Amino acid sequence: MAERIEMLKTIYGKFDEDKRLTSSRQGQLEYFITMNYVDKYIKSGDKILEIGAGTGKYSIELAKMVMMLLRLSLWKVILKS
Repeated sequence: MAERIEMLKTIYGKFDEDKRLTSSRQGQLEYFITMNYVDKYIKSGDKILEIGAGTGKYSIELAKMVMMLLRLSLWKVILKS
């Protein structure tokens, strides 16, 4: 498990996930499509468990849409919100 966490730290340490979703056309398209599906299936009274919450880019929008959002991530450094 520790080896996997170190691998993930290395990978995510090289990239800015928030910037990836906003600065490239592919990232923008990914975000748009994902949020489109989320909006289609999630209702305002729903409760969501977001596993692998990362930087919180999706969490911020999800929290606006639902009654309760619980975020989980592998380490504290990634949880910004």
